[in-house]
Amino acid sequence: MELSQSNKKSFFTRLRKNFLREKKAFSNHLERSWYSSKYPKPIKGSAKWLVNTEMKYGGFVTGVARNKVSSNDPRTKEQILESGMSGGDRMYDYLYARKYAKYLKPFVMEKNQLR
Repeated sequence: MELSQSNKKSFFTRLRKNFLREKKAFSNHLERSWYSSKYPKPIKGSAKWLVNTEMKYGGFVTGVARNKVSSNDPRTKEQILESGMSGGDRMYDYLYARKYAKYLKPFVMEKNQLR
C-alpha cells in the first residue's frame, strides 16, 4: 500500500524531530558529564553548586514531548506537535547561577551558623 505524499512528509517530519530530540538529549548528557568531571565538589549554594545540581537533574532540555494539551490552547495540532516544551532553571545556559547564588548566600550562611 502506497503512502500519500502528505503522509510521507508527515512521517519524515516526525522522524526528523525525534532524531533531533534524541541528538539534543545525548548532547546534554555529554555536557553534563563534562561539567561534573571538571567541577567535582563546589561549595553548597555557590554558582558552581547550582549549575552542578541543575546538571545532575537533567539541565536545560528542549523538545520535550507534550503529554497533555489544554482545550483552551488556540494553536492547531500541527503547531503543538511542531514545538516541544523546554525546562530547567537555565543556571548554566543563561548564566543565572551567579545571581541566584548572590541572593541565596545569606540563607546558606545562616543555616551553616545554626549547626
